[in-house]
Amino acid sequence: MTEARPADVVALLTTLRAAQGFALNVGAIVIEVATAPEDERRSLHKLVQTFCAQFDGAVTAILANPLMKCGDERMGPWRADLDSVSAAFASIPQPDEVIDMTPEMAAGITRCVRVRGVPAILDMTAWVRGFQKEAEAAKKALNRERMAALDSMFSEVEQIGRMIHLISLNASVEAARAGGESGRSFKVIADEIRSLAQQSATLIDTTRASVRGDGAGGLDAI
Repeated sequence: MTEARPADVVALLTTLRAAQGFALNVGAIVIEVATAPEDERRSLHKLVQTFCAQFDGAVTAILANPLMKCGDERMGPWRADLDSVSAAFASIPQPDEVIDMTPEMAAGITRCVRVRGVPAILDMTAWVRGFQKEAEAAKKALNRERMAALDSMFSEVEQIGRMIHLISLNASVEAARAGGESGRSFKVIADEIRSLAQQSATLIDTTRASVRGDGAGGLDAI
């Protein structure tokens, strides 16, 4: 599957949902236009025209999305289905014309939405969600690699911490042997080294718990 940018995936899913909603609105309202009394037809007709224009805008955005240029063989049929819906909507009389929409014409437009438009949009939505799953799988694999690298780093730092702790013990022994002013100096050094080792161990434990507890979010924050 072609690599997809997350922004393109989100944008295409959004416009597909919008196109589906606009098409279903037109399919429902044209039936009302065809069956409503004459004095109610014009306001309903204007609403239909609004949704038709919004559908055309959504289709334009769909076709302009980079994912639609991936060369998948299903693109041709999907575009044909969307074009057929746009053509059906274009057959609706304009607001300045006599609104002569028969029930048969309205049923034909609704059928086109139901049989060609909505199935194509749902198929495209499922296709786009495949990119989402692929991206999520890649992210999980990357996080596993990063977690393994962090575990290795933590182990190395812990080993260094143990060495620092041993150095502090040796310094304490030397302080006891030296006694006097030299012994006090060694003791100060030993205490500082021991404190450093403890801080290092605490920091490692806190960081590891934070990364493992937050999951992918914790890794992303590092």
